[in-house]
Parts: sequence; C-alpha cells; structure tokens
Amino acid sequence: MTTSQRSEYPESPQVGVGAVLVKDGCVLLVKRASPPSQGTWAIPGGRVKLGETLQHAAERELREETGIIARAGSPIYTFDVIQRDETGQVRFHYVIVDLWMEYVAGEVQAGDDAAEARWITYQDLDTLPIHPTTRTLLERIMTSSPTEAFDTILIQQPHHPERVVELIHAARAWLREEPGSAERLKAAVHALE
Repeated sequence: MTTSQRSEYPESPQVGVGAVLVKDGCVLLVKRASPPSQGTWAIPGGRVKLGETLQHAAERELREETGIIARAGSPIYTFDVIQRDETGQVRFHYVIVDLWMEYVAGEVQAGDDAAEARWITYQDLDTLPIHPTTRTLLERIMTSSPTEAFDTILIQQPHHPERVVELIHAARAWLREEPGSAERLKAAVHALE
C-alpha cells in the first residue's frame, strides 16, 4: 500500500531540502508562490520524495524552481518550520535540511512554485521579506569567506522568538552603521519590553 504525504495538515513531519547556492557574492533566492511562507523570499527547495537522497532532492528542486543546474554537497543547516492555524492545529510541519550547492550551468528562470527567482546581494537581505532563520543563515554565509562560512554555520539553529531575532538583526545593522538602524534597534528593543 502506498500513501502520499499531504503538505497541509500532515499526519507527521515532512522532510524538505534547501539548495544554498552562492555565486559571485550573490545568493540565489526564490519568492514563494504558495503556502507555507507565500510571498516571502527563500532558499530554493521543497519536499524530499520517497527513495530520493537529500542531494538529489536539492538538485531537482533547484532545477525545477530556478532553471539552474548545480551539484549538491553536504548539509550545512537544519531547522523546523511549524505553522499552526487559528485553532492551534498544525497546518504545516517541515524539517528542513539546507545543502551547500556548487554551480554547474544555467540561467535563472522562475519555475515550479516560485513566483520569482533571482540573485540577491547582501544589501538586498534587509529590503526583502525573508524568514528570520533563513536571514540568519544567509548573513553568516555572505559575510564570511567560504571556509569561514562553514566554520560558523550551525548545523542546528537554536530556536529564538521572532522578536529576539529581529533585535539581533537590528543590532548588527546598527553596528554596521546602516541608515535607519538606530530607529530599527529602538523599535526592536521596545517590542521586547
């Protein structure tokens, strides 16, 4: 007997992959066209199919969502995505494993469930709606050399409330003396009080 896993209101957590591809100082992101996280920018990826390795799933999802062909390396980051509905029932539950990718060929073209796909600079990170966990990973990767990035990336991201994550990002922006960062830091501190 075969059963298919449903995305919404699943019976058990589902495994997903993310394809982390950095080229010429930019990271490849997609704008999600459907839930969960519809309308946010994210690392390309999706569910692992039965019998598929993490690497094969990451390569397939990257190709389907962006048109880019890349070779998957090792897992570099894991985290949970759990979203509940207004009654408290689990609507989505994914365990995401992000893998480092090596560019092979192709031009960016949004496909599959991606509304858009494009190369993002470090400066773009603060201007786009990006999940706080993804933003933390991308900041670590994009502000380090490739060797340092692997040394500083945590395999398991500790869970922090979204307000704490925003405070951390605001403090980093303030330390980099970015325009408007002082006001952003004050707002983040005020939200925690």
